[in-house]
Amino acid sequence: MIGDCNKNGIFYALQSGSLNLGPVWTQQIAASKGGQICNAGAVWDASANQLIMGSTLTSRSPAAIQALSPYAAASNRVIWQSDLPCPVDGVPSEDGAGVLAVVTMTFPGENPCTTGSTPSIYLYDAHSTVPNPNGSGPRVPRLLKTIRLGRSAFSQPTFADGYLFVAGEG
Repeated sequence: MIGDCNKNGIFYALQSGSLNLGPVWTQQIAASKGGQICNAGAVWDASANQLIMGSTLTSRSPAAIQALSPYAAASNRVIWQSDLPCPVDGVPSEDGAGVLAVVTMTFPGENPCTTGSTPSIYLYDAHSTVPNPNGSGPRVPRLLKTIRLGRSAFSQPTFADGYLFVAGEG
């Protein structure tokens, strides 16, 4: 399968050998107005059978990172989700051990962060979840570390030779 998110906020999953049949499934993961668009792809985690992507369609925060089961019905598709104080606007990355790197960002006047928050890099164990701290909703991935950027970074983090590389402003 292949998939990508359109600026209308919908992620489209298609069979790579049958594109002419249209999407196998779709998932609304971002608002289609107000600057909160979805314009990035996702990470396929084959060992955990999950598709990991950012979302701005949350009720409690400006954004989230979530894992979806591509084989489940829409009502059961979210495996885990972690709310974030700033929007995820790029593609996350995952290394071979299941460490997930997510970069949040903001543009002045658009997609603001929660008051007191700044764009950051979040490192998660994508294969280990804990109960949702809000008491309801899907489980959340185990947070390993948060690194504050202070300024926006619109780039995909990259793992190479045991290092994590992230481009940023300033």
